[in-house]
Amino acid sequence: MIVMTVMTTIAAADPIIGTMTLEGAEIHSAPFAVVQGIYPDPKPGLRRGRGRRTFRCSTTEAVRMTTPPASAAAPAPASATAIPRMALALGIAGLIPFVGLAGIIVMNAHLAATDAWRALTLYGAVILSFMGGVHWGLAMTRGLSSGYVASIVPALVAWFSVAFLPPRPSATVLALGFAMLLLYDLGAVRRGEAPAWYATLRRWLTGIVLAALATALFATWR
Repeated sequence: MIVMTVMTTIAAADPIIGTMTLEGAEIHSAPFAVVQGIYPDPKPGLRRGRGRRTFRCSTTEAVRMTTPPASAAAPAPASATAIPRMALALGIAGLIPFVGLAGIIVMNAHLAATDAWRALTLYGAVILSFMGGVHWGLAMTRGLSSGYVASIVPALVAWFSVAFLPPRPSATVLALGFAMLLLYDLGAVRRGEAPAWYATLRRWLTGIVLAALATALFATWR
């Protein structure tokens, strides 16, 4: 005789007792299943408690009753790892000012290029503050108090860099801010605070941002 035990919690109708919550089943090769469960809503005159009942059914039906949904053990759906199209499109669009302004600075490496530097650092400060704000939203939806603190630090770093530093040191501080925020974001994904696709998006977006800032800095190195 082949016996297989499957654990789950599922509601089944018992014509004698009423609603029964199945906790497990011993599925034999014979066409019946001995099921152990709890009766939360017994009919009048029957006592609430645990017990064993024999259900006449095919082995296939018993497996269907007692096997957890496939989704419980299935890998993460594609939607959890695939980058949403809108997030991808806006992320790519957000790179254009970084790449374009860095290119202007490189082409005018021997000139002041003050306007381009100012535009680049101001835009970098805005984006760094925006990326930090993601964690404020996560904190509100998941009740993570640490997320509130993490969300304002990038904004403070960005404000300090453009308010008190010249363009080149400002760009350096912004680059460090982007790098540190990336590490924190990757940690948030590992802890399950952010979706898996966010790590992929952040890696290559931040990589391009850092490359643009580094290119502008090296091109004007004196």
